[in-house]
Amino acid sequence: MVAPCHKKLTELNALIWGGADLNEDIFQRWCQGFYFSPTEPTALMQDGGGPCAVLAPVQAVILRNMLLSGKFSTAASAEDIMTLVKPNAETQWTWVHWSSQNGEVGTVESALTPSLFFEGLRSISASSLDELHGLIMSLAPELQSPFGVLCFLYSILFTHGLSALRKGMADETDTLIDPVHGHASQCLINLLICGQTTPYLFDGERTVSGITLTGIKRQPPTGFLTLFEALHYCESGWYLKNPSYPVWILGSETHFTVLASPELQLVSKEEMPSSGTATIRQAEMEFAKLSADQDTKSGFITSTQLGKLLEALNIPFTEESLNAAYFIAECFSKLPKEELSLLAIFRPRPVVDSRSRPHPGNC
Repeated sequence: MVAPCHKKLTELNALIWGGADLNEDIFQRWCQGFYFSPTEPTALMQDGGGPCAVLAPVQAVILRNMLLSGKFSTAASAEDIMTLVKPNAETQWTWVHWSSQNGEVGTVESALTPSLFFEGLRSISASSLDELHGLIMSLAPELQSPFGVLCFLYSILFTHGLSALRKGMADETDTLIDPVHGHASQCLINLLICGQTTPYLFDGERTVSGITLTGIKRQPPTGFLTLFEALHYCESGWYLKNPSYPVWILGSETHFTVLASPELQLVSKEEMPSSGTATIRQAEMEFAKLSADQDTKSGFITSTQLGKLLEALNIPFTEESLNAAYFIAECFSKLPKEELSLLAIFRPRPVVDSRSRPHPGNC
């Protein structure tokens, strides 16, 4: 057990809290452990505003494990999330815990101040899942201490690494916890449910004003739905709406909670087939990737992108058919704008057999 590198801890604190001038009131709101409700043994309790950004992802894993296997524990859920956020196979896991000056792990008898927390931090490395499991199980009681949530959060962030954290975030001045109000950023939520610190909710990548933005890369085990989509401020992509398991974090203006179901039919694993025709959803995803105006959602691609779209969807085509499409597009581009009209594609009407055609008098 060693104290974390002072330089790394200082840089990480700046990324989390926004600098050395940490608001003690906000810090204390984040000081709580993982413990269950006396009336609902599967429900984690929350003491104050802020830590729901960590409690909700852990709660989601608890419910997922309970629904799938009938077993659950905070330690097992913490292990699942630690596995998710590990950036690559070469990186070791880092478990951060707190001990008092007399060496007692998890026992906090003084006022909950930032200096007390930082001075008592110790870290242990694990290079395998077995080591990580043994480490978490041996220190599991600490998760219930007043610094339990924060120790788990710092374990996540030290494991993911400072450079990986910054790489995923959109702005170097962004913080994981708002220094004024104390709520978590979308970067932190996405890290805990997807293993990425991206602030965006869309699938894959989008190009906005020439800048490539990275969203959610794959189906996460836990989804994310937000009230702000109903208000048209943002939109969760297909991956977050359709996670691997029917468990979602629900975001409102001030809180995160969890929605879960045992019905696996509510979600689907939709992968691009190696051959054959792609699904409508896959076509929409590939179309969105190629759209020149992804930020405005115009719903159009250029004619030169047609070949790429067909290839991505495994739809066979010939050079002649592609050239014909280019020719038609070129003809339309030469028409005067005032003479252009909106073109719509209609489904052909089904052919009705004359033998089954209704008599006019019966219509």
